[in-house]
Amino acid sequence: MDAWAEQIGSGGLAALAGGAAAAADRAAGAAELAELARALERRLGASRGEVRRLLGAAPSEWAAAEEAAQRARDAIERLERGADGLQAALGGGGAARAEAARAAAAAAQARLRQSDAVLRTLRRVAGLGAEARALDAAVRARDLGAAAEAAVALGAAVDAADDLGAARVRAALAAHVAAARTTISDYALAGLNALVDVDASAADSVRLRVPGGGGDGAALFAVLERLGSAEDARRALGARLVSQFVRPVLAARGAACAEAAGPAELVVRLGSDAGGAEPSAEAVVRMVELVDARLGGAAWAGDVLSEIARLVAERWLVRGAPHTRAELPAFGRVAGGLVALEERLMAGRGSEEAARPIRDAAGRLGRLFAERRAARALAHARALAEGASFAAHELAAHEALSEATVRALVGDAELAPDLEALGRAEAPPVFPRCAVSASAHALVAAAYGLANEAALAGDAGERAVLDGAAWQSLDVYAALFSAVHRAELRAAPALAWQHFNGCMYIAHHAAALGRGAPQWEAAARRLCAAGAATAADAEAAATRDLERMAAAGDYGSDGGGGGCDGLRRLAERLRRAVAQLSRATVPPAATPHVFYGALGRSLDAVFGATAAAVMGLRDIAADHSQTLSDHCRAVHAMVAMFALDPPLLAPYAHLAPARDAAAAPDPLLLPLLVDDGAPPADAAALAARYCPQAARLAQLADVLVISRADILARRRAGLLREFSADELAALIRALFSDTRDRARDIEELQRM
Repeated sequence: MDAWAEQIGSGGLAALAGGAAAAADRAAGAAELAELARALERRLGASRGEVRRLLGAAPSEWAAAEEAAQRARDAIERLERGADGLQAALGGGGAARAEAARAAAAAAQARLRQSDAVLRTLRRVAGLGAEARALDAAVRARDLGAAAEAAVALGAAVDAADDLGAARVRAALAAHVAAARTTISDYALAGLNALVDVDASAADSVRLRVPGGGGDGAALFAVLERLGSAEDARRALGARLVSQFVRPVLAARGAACAEAAGPAELVVRLGSDAGGAEPSAEAVVRMVELVDARLGGAAWAGDVLSEIARLVAERWLVRGAPHTRAELPAFGRVAGGLVALEERLMAGRGSEEAARPIRDAAGRLGRLFAERRAARALAHARALAEGASFAAHELAAHEALSEATVRALVGDAELAPDLEALGRAEAPPVFPRCAVSASAHALVAAAYGLANEAALAGDAGERAVLDGAAWQSLDVYAALFSAVHRAELRAAPALAWQHFNGCMYIAHHAAALGRGAPQWEAAARRLCAAGAATAADAEAAATRDLERMAAAGDYGSDGGGGGCDGLRRLAERLRRAVAQLSRATVPPAATPHVFYGALGRSLDAVFGATAAAVMGLRDIAADHSQTLSDHCRAVHAMVAMFALDPPLLAPYAHLAPARDAAAAPDPLLLPLLVDDGAPPADAAALAARYCPQAARLAQLADVLVISRADILARRRAGLLREFSADELAALIRALFSDTRDRARDIEELQRM
């Protein structure tokens, strides 16, 4: 220490003592600076809490928060200046402490900048809130123009405000703007609707009043245009006018403009005497023009005008299409007038590119006529099939397909050359005399009318539509009639046979009209099948009743007298039942062939059930066998029903196709005619042809009363072939006592 003191001298010691005192002063200053930094950190923490509190506070308190933030910034600047001076004065460990103080100050400044951003957001939100309150005030005051401008401006400001960091704030403001725009649009549309008053309460008129001036409507449309919802408003207004004005006017049988009270009113008189297509369309066009004029123009959307034109076209061109081709020229002139009105409707309204339904429909009047005609024909066929009337149409004679027949079926319309040639064939097809259903005859007449319209059509598309409707109407009738009236047809076989004849009649004319076309031939085959199925269904139900009646007799009586009388009464009941069924097909209600076939099937059912009941007996007394034989003969005697009076048969004899005919007969007529020559006049021969069970029942009547030896002799002679060996053996066991000779005879019978 002494050596060091000597080296520096006394002056050095004095300087060293002064430096130590200065260092002590600077250390005290550093401690004060650190304490200031800590105080500043506490103030920044309090400032952050204050900012968070002010985020939800009223805007009036935000200025105080800004002042506090400014004071904090000033304090930080002073701190930075003090820190710089301290760093210059300190060295070594003091410098490190000063750097730490600087870092703390920088962090505090960053947090303060974040607080500044929040405060700027609050100021931005405050400004947008003021705009939102101004928007709400304009909406409440119904100042729609100002409200629309405010809504557009606020919406743009919200979209452009990227500094709105809080997503929920932006979403809330955007939702508020959207709700305001919707409210303004609703108010504007309500204002437009209030300017248009439609009164359709009267049965004979529709009244339209548009009392507001053009300025009112233009101002409302300007509001809607500003909001971008004008087109939707036009569609809504148009839909209302279509519903309340256009449709009632077009639904009436006629309409025409009447005298109105002033330029703001349009009155349309309704009724069949008011006017036709053009006056009705004129009323619609004037309604559109009145609304445009009173609402300042551009009040209609192009698609609404197209819809109005479509409704006019549907009412007067589609549904109003003429029933006959002769009416088409006059109808074309009406269509031309409607096209001119459509141009007037569309012109000058921004709808030059819109659809022109009236013009399009007028360009295809022939096709419209064909489609309308076809639709009516199909509806007519359905009505004929579903009708509850079963009236008959009796053909007075065989119907040859002559020119007179074709003209009678077509009616008063112009006869097409093709159909005229159809009636001039050298060997025209002939339909036999019978009773057909009146609905079948009406359907044939309608088919001829459609075919005639198709032949007269100049356009191939029209011909296809009409020709298709003609044969499709036959299919509709065939499919519906049997299904709708199945219960009545089954309960009344006479109606079923009438329907059968009607289907054959329609099929006959379908083949003639089709002239080989596959769709017509297919329709004819379906008709034949439908008629045959209906007759077979009714006949099956009737024959089941006959079989039950025949099987219910007292066949097992001991012959004391009661059984004999019972069987006689049964035979009489069976005869009456068969006669009742056959009456429906006695010529001229049906052809002889149909009569013979139906009678044969009825008798077959009776004969078969009778034979089965007798052969089912296990023991037949000797005296009872005669009773059973007599019953079988009495039942078999019903074959006499096959004999018809010659005057009934004579008209049909020449219609039967001969075996050596050069031309094949119409296969569709074979179910009506005998297929291998004229029917025999002998009832027994007819029974042999149409009633296979007749021979069996007649032979059973003999077997019941002849001896066992005669049975074997007849079997050896080739007779009794209607019975199997087992059936004859069972009869022998029932008729004869059990002896050795009976067993031998049965054994011999079974060897034959």
